[in-house]
Amino acid sequence: DIQLVTIATSPGDTKRARNADDNNNKKKGAHIAVWEMEFTSGELCFISNPVIHCQVSCNMMGHLSLTSKFDGWQVFRFIELGNGDVAISSWTHYTKFLSSNSDGQVYTTEGGNSLGFSERWRLEPDPSRNGICIKSVA
Repeated sequence: DIQLVTIATSPGDTKRARNADDNNNKKKGAHIAVWEMEFTSGELCFISNPVIHCQVSCNMMGHLSLTSKFDGWQVFRFIELGNGDVAISSWTHYTKFLSSNSDGQVYTTEGGNSLGFSERWRLEPDPSRNGICIKSVA
């Protein structure tokens, strides 16, 4: 059962990750949850949600899903781009970058020599939740 990841826009235009099923109301009791990042070795990390106990995963075909596993498919590389922006690529697919559109959907794109705004992210501390917010620049 593949679950897509979307970003929910809250009042104040803060974008937060949530399960795509929240949009379709397929699961009763689904709710928006803040994600936290755990740095494992410098720039490599897992993108985890402590509320629903899952990680973002990029499968063999480069598609995103949620899983409870901690394997190589769930490791992401954060690359500094300057001006406080980062690009987030799959560790197993170094040319696959997390992207978002104006509807808040998160997906992967094939990165070339230049990345657009849809592949740019900002990391901001969220002291009220003891974590970090990943915000799309797009």
